[in-house]
Amino acid sequence: MSTSLNHISQLQRLRRIEGQIRGVIKMIENKRYCMDILQ
Repeated sequence: MSTSLNHISQLQRLRRIEGQIRGVIKMIENKRYCMDILQ
């Protein structure tokens, strides 16, 4: 049971990271100012 909960937690973290990376990719594609991207 704890392994299943651990996997769910790990997937949630990875999905959050994925969303953040997609946001950075969009900013780069839209040629946003580099300081905006770093914040």
